[in-house]
Amino acid sequence: MNMSEDVTAVSMQVSEKAAEAALSAFKSVLDSVGRLFRELLGMEHDRARARAQMKAAKGGSQTPEKTKPPNVSATNLTGIKPGEVSLKDLAENARNTGEALSVAQNGFSQEDRKAIARTAKKYGIPVAFSNTKGKNNLYANVRSGDLPIFKQICTECVKEKIAAQPETLGNFKVQPWEVPHLTAMLKAHDLPAVFVETKSGDQYCLHDVKHQDAVRIVREEFVAKCKGIEKQFSFDKDENGFYTLKDMHSGKEVSFDQIPDKATVSAQIQAQFGYDPVKADLAAAKFGEEALKGKQKERYFSSSAQNEFSRIEGNVTLEGESLHAKPFGCWYVQPKKDEKPRVVFRDQSGKYAVLEPQNMTRAKMRSLLTEQLGITDRRTLDALTDKADRVTDFYARQDTKLLTAEKSFQMEDFEPDKIIEHKYTGASGMEYTTKQKPLDSVEKQYSAYRKRSVYSRFDTPLNGDHRQGRIAAA
Repeated sequence: MNMSEDVTAVSMQVSEKAAEAALSAFKSVLDSVGRLFRELLGMEHDRARARAQMKAAKGGSQTPEKTKPPNVSATNLTGIKPGEVSLKDLAENARNTGEALSVAQNGFSQEDRKAIARTAKKYGIPVAFSNTKGKNNLYANVRSGDLPIFKQICTECVKEKIAAQPETLGNFKVQPWEVPHLTAMLKAHDLPAVFVETKSGDQYCLHDVKHQDAVRIVREEFVAKCKGIEKQFSFDKDENGFYTLKDMHSGKEVSFDQIPDKATVSAQIQAQFGYDPVKADLAAAKFGEEALKGKQKERYFSSSAQNEFSRIEGNVTLEGESLHAKPFGCWYVQPKKDEKPRVVFRDQSGKYAVLEPQNMTRAKMRSLLTEQLGITDRRTLDALTDKADRVTDFYARQDTKLLTAEKSFQMEDFEPDKIIEHKYTGASGMEYTTKQKPLDSVEKQYSAYRKRSVYSRFDTPLNGDHRQGRIAAA
């Protein structure tokens, strides 16, 4: 393949992350919640359109077709220039507009960077590049709303490069199912490459000729992984409906009766069998393709954000809750990543704050509400932190597996050599001290447990002589 006219599209692997996560360490739970909200919002819009269509079919009033607004999708560019920008500026703009960032998993070279930035400026979208310390590959970051345009930009740049410098490019044919795995392996080896589709429907990997030997080694390594999975990995299902995945070399197993999603199975295989991410993903794909059928298989391979949660409770309200909490939507969610419950508040603009009441002080929760939602009113902050505590405690009590333990502490429990003091100012302005070490000692009485509900804390002023605490454990 040496004609630029043959290329019709770039096949790109993309991951999405919350704008906040781009500015600090990767926050997987925050990303999951963000994807969940964007997915649910899309479902709400779909339902609204369906209701409108049903109403029209029944003869209900509806805006005449000719007065409907045109079907236009656009991204607000206010406050940021098109072309290359810093990751910090792009993330801030995305956060202000309520968008997520999409990160291309295909590595680009410095030459690619210049071409993409130049074309992005022409198309009027911002793009930021990032890389891992000590690595050469560059990765493009764009707002998710700009992703269709960005893919067109990449296709245009690839066609230009093929036309202008065909001698600098090598290529090999791939199957569509191989693309995500090869993308991950090329990324791991810091090799820039792009996958394209031709008019005939075939897919190719394009790479710099100077990296040809390294790319060949990656291909051979990929083939070896595929053969290894055939020989090393197996699965079966017993009469009770339990599936068992087995590594035949080590004898280790993973069992489940409720079918999780592919990403969860891949993570379990990686953790239990010691496979690298690509090998684990190949094994998880083999299980899904060969063991599952119909809707079960469809759900398994689905990329829905809802698959990342074991529990989602939406629009949570409490009897007698403060009026200051009512303007904020409330969700109780439990991510599969760590099974630790979170309470999420979302304002009317779509911004959200993720709280973990059982592991956060009220001061920390107020700080996050101010940071993520811009709330400064004391009564609103108190109302939301109170609701977060009460919601977490309510759902923890619904779990019949939970055991509770109560412990009263005396003054001698809080000798200087036994405690860790954290001072904070309460809503009334009075200064308090949080005593942590005695709770640690209570937890050590259990050989195994999980913290599942909020601590009930009763702190007294600095001149007080006792503190009470309760933990919930399972």
